Amino acid sequence: MISATAPVDHPPPLQQSLPPPSQALYLCGNGVVNTIQDYKNLPLILQQQQEPVQIWADEECDDGNRLDFDGCSADCMHMDLWVSSCELQLPSNLVNMEAMLSLPDNKMLVSALDGLYVLKSEPDVGDTSVLLTSSVITKHFPVKDLFMDEVSGTVILYQSTPEQMLWKWAPSSGGISLLKTVSMQLSPWSSSAYYDTTDNVLIMHDEHTIVVYDIPSNTINTTVCTVAQSLGPQWSYLGMQGPGQVILGDITTNSRIVVQFYPQKLCTSLAYQNAPQLQNDILSDAVTTIMPAMDLRSVDYDFKLPDGLPTLFPVAPFYLTAYSPMGIFMEIPVGSERNYWTQTLDLTQLSHYLGDRTLFDAFVMNNRTYCQTSAKCVLDIPVDSDFFALTPSTTVTTWQDVLQDTIRREAQGIATFHQLYANTTLYSHVLNAWLTTFVQRTAQKRMTDLVRHMSSNNLWVLKNDTIYEIAKSGAQIRLPNSNKCLPTNVRVCSSCYWGKAMEPCQPCSVQSSSLAWSIQCQGCQGRRRHLLSQNPTPLEFVLGAPTFQDVSYLQGLFQLYAPCIRNPSTTWGWDHGNAWVTVRAWPSDPVECTRELMPIILSNHLSIIVAPHVPLSMPLSNITSSQAKGTTATLSTGAIAGISCGIGFILLVGVIAAIYHFIPHGHLPQYQTVRS
Repeated sequence: MISATAPVDHPPPLQQSLPPPSQALYLCGNGVVNTIQDYKNLPLILQQQQEPVQIWADEECDDGNRLDFDGCSADCMHMDLWVSSCELQLPSNLVNMEAMLSLPDNKMLVSALDGLYVLKSEPDVGDTSVLLTSSVITKHFPVKDLFMDEVSGTVILYQSTPEQMLWKWAPSSGGISLLKTVSMQLSPWSSSAYYDTTDNVLIMHDEHTIVVYDIPSNTINTTVCTVAQSLGPQWSYLGMQGPGQVILGDITTNSRIVVQFYPQKLCTSLAYQNAPQLQNDILSDAVTTIMPAMDLRSVDYDFKLPDGLPTLFPVAPFYLTAYSPMGIFMEIPVGSERNYWTQTLDLTQLSHYLGDRTLFDAFVMNNRTYCQTSAKCVLDIPVDSDFFALTPSTTVTTWQDVLQDTIRREAQGIATFHQLYANTTLYSHVLNAWLTTFVQRTAQKRMTDLVRHMSSNNLWVLKNDTIYEIAKSGAQIRLPNSNKCLPTNVRVCSSCYWGKAMEPCQPCSVQSSSLAWSIQCQGCQGRRRHLLSQNPTPLEFVLGAPTFQDVSYLQGLFQLYAPCIRNPSTTWGWDHGNAWVTVRAWPSDPVECTRELMPIILSNHLSIIVAPHVPLSMPLSNITSSQAKGTTATLSTGAIAGISCGIGFILLVGVIAAIYHFIPHGHLPQYQTVRS
């Protein structure tokens, strides 16, 4: 037992960010995941009150309150208890996977090289693998992207190589047929397409040409624009600027192209600043050089301003999803409506991420100093760091070692960095060789596809022919005797309560056939819970090695500000060669305890290895006899979040800087009502 030491000079816990005022997202907190249509159906008296409803939205979740850190954010627009990624147990014949698409009725469509597979993406009690719901739909061509035509209900398959073509699959009929040949307009290319649900169009491009495919009419508009610059892999679709306008952005040069396809068809190329100049600082320039290797995606919020109300947003509200193969994954609400109500950009509390908190702080504070004498250099991260892994790094080789080897190999005869900087041609050659090496070393870590599960809003990541799930409600279903998981649609609840992801917790007296009820309500029938189990379910979390040396500091800190873990039975200890500190407590209400713990973790800049979680057991009575012979499956509401991350957050400093250039400084039209 480690004795507590009173914390000294520690920052106070963060205060909960204020939720939007009641007239914004009026229905948030009612326990129902509402849509824009629900707001349209509000009684007229609510629409005519002195403080009229000023924002309507398609909510992502609603747990019955307007609080953060309990699984659903205070504005009902984000799931806020992220869980570690976990590899899903898939059918053995599902290999050579290319793309994914979430379908209605708890199904996930996966495109593999030999055909389309339809998976049951929400398990039943007793399942030991993600199951196929239908036979394989064979195909003979590679697929880059999958899109759902929300009007007709058909799936569009985008083939970008060896020629650009569009195919369709109708779930009702089951056959795949050619939709449109795009090879006359576009050359083979490796970039993804972009689907605008409002106008029901696909935007596609090759190196210099951008075209728009109108889905309802099955026509390709004449070439929208031809650009001089090469639309290489560093270019990505940043989302909609407004009705009929999509943004293509290059994060390495802060350049963007506004593609306008409605009502007119044209492209406007804007560059807010030139390509970044080399700083003649090898560490800083090395980081800038590998920025194109980051996967950046923009997701539009489903907001609508009622007609006639004044404009509130300068651009269409959006958030960013970003991943670096060096080990960082995050969701950044750059365009959250909460920023406009509070007039501040509080990314510290509003962002959701898996990664190292020190690097996250550098990103949020827009700190462009990649290496300092007083802090760990971002290139000191081990090469094998990967937040998808479940164990600490096992190598001592760092990215700085790789960079140093590249310099020695490519700049032979150069004795000092001053000599290298003076030879601009050689310096550029060294940085290009470094980028090539980086891409090669991270090839197995790159993300092939990312989709949001339609029913749970969890993230499914396709990487290295493996599918991982990043659950966002603090739950994770692990299989017995395995590190693999099943898809999760369960949220953390208090004792004898149960709930699905995105929804409020309910008492176990409200019975259900769902997996959530079966797992969370075992032993809770009637009033007999405490006769069967005298102790509440334990809550566990693991933090990375703090900057201070004595773990007793942490114990004193949490016992001071988190009454929920003051129980004398709470245990503290070091793991993995004093790299991690593990905490296990028995709070009476794990949900309220999570609300206490997260502000302390955030305000004290602590690295999260395993997020606060509650382990629950799969009920044995509902498992087949053959399965019951082994260890019962465990529902772990924990997270390996930040086992290994690296330079990725620093890479994103440039991304946010670029986004801020996109946010108006006299350049953009004011955001108007979003058409629904």
